[in-house]
Amino acid sequence: MTQAQLAARARTSQAAISRIERGLVSPRVETAARLLDLLGEDLRLSAERIDYGHDRTLLRENLRLTPEERIRDRPPGRTRSAGSRLSTEAFDPIPALEALADSEVDFVVIGGVAGGAHGSAYPTYDINVMHARDRENLERLATVLRDCNATPRGAPADSRFALDAETLAAGGNFTFSTRFGPLDILAYPSGAPPYERVREEAAAIDVGGRTVRIASLDHLIAMKEAAGGGKDKLMATEYRELADEVRQS
Repeated sequence: MTQAQLAARARTSQAAISRIERGLVSPRVETAARLLDLLGEDLRLSAERIDYGHDRTLLRENLRLTPEERIRDRPPGRTRSAGSRLSTEAFDPIPALEALADSEVDFVVIGGVAGGAHGSAYPTYDINVMHARDRENLERLATVLRDCNATPRGAPADSRFALDAETLAAGGNFTFSTRFGPLDILAYPSGAPPYERVREEAAAIDVGGRTVRIASLDHLIAMKEAAGGGKDKLMATEYRELADEVRQS
């Protein structure tokens, strides 16, 4: 059938049919179904489960542990130096989380540490947290950062940086090197909804007798998808499979 014949049957123009055929426009499902019906064909849509290749047995084993055990016992990452090389010192996020909780900082753990708390098998190299932006919380957060000797990661050693609430309020996302390892303070991570929603839907877990909030798997998936890197995409697919295992457990 020619484009002109199909256009006549569909009560549209040959140019419109041509644009669809050439991929210049994407028709709605209803439009595609109607055009195929005029061609004597039926449009059928189906969905099939994707096998991303992750080891679900390992995920199930992780889910038998408590969130704190998952963080402590997961495959160890290594801390990154200012030059992004891995150091020989094993990375342990627990002390930093305890310090933030002890200072009553209003925060939610995101990134790989949060994924590990949910049961992810991926190692991580830094701690990422979102935080409330009110003045009192920024003061508490700045105090913790000063106490752990935080310095802007990658900045020259002689750079001047005022680590206080005003600085944190003026910026959004900060990456620090601390005595606990890399610590990223992110007010606006890519793909995340406002902090209030992240906090509301976060899970509260026990870490060393303190209550620590970790972002939901759904929000972690959205953030990893938005980050767009190769490893981020892989982690997002693992988080989806992990969410399936959680629902089935």
